[in-house]
Amino acid sequence: MRVCAHTCRDSPGVPTANSGSDGFVRYIVPMVLREVPPLPGNTCHWAENLCQFWTREYKRTKVDMNEEIRKALSTDRTIDIITIGAKSGLPRRIEIWFTNVNGRIIICGTPNATGEKGAYTRRDWLANLRAHPEFTFCFKESLKLELPARAVEIVDPEDRRYLMSAPETKWYRDQVDSIDDLVKGSPIVEVFFRDVA
Repeated sequence: MRVCAHTCRDSPGVPTANSGSDGFVRYIVPMVLREVPPLPGNTCHWAENLCQFWTREYKRTKVDMNEEIRKALSTDRTIDIITIGAKSGLPRRIEIWFTNVNGRIIICGTPNATGEKGAYTRRDWLANLRAHPEFTFCFKESLKLELPARAVEIVDPEDRRYLMSAPETKWYRDQVDSIDDLVKGSPIVEVFFRDVA
């Protein structure tokens, strides 16, 4: 295990192997510096190396996490969403399905809340998202993660028909007499994530 053997003249106050701060030097510095190569020159530029190390690790971790998220969005189905109550202003958490239609993440349903044929039923979650589009998308199957998201209601009839005609939304078509029922009465929102590249 390598630690810095130089005195960091360019980084006053930064502990090194010669600094005398035994606890920090013996345990924290080695964990970092074993992954941080020294820069050329007589001084180690410890602080600069550390900054480069954490920047690189942050980028790598973010890319890895984004890959995990993309995989979960392709394979998972059941999530929780945390919305803000349209009237109460309080957090509301419910379990719900989401669907990935050619890379577009949507939350939808049949016109009737029971999932069976019947008249349109008002959805509290949709009312909440209409009032407060910002919500939390909570993975609970292959990934345990909560992401900030924004919902945009799909109101264009052609887009609604496109989404509800997709192979991924076949279950919903099987619950009604005609796709026209879904186009007319289904709750449909598209999900946009703030922190996923």
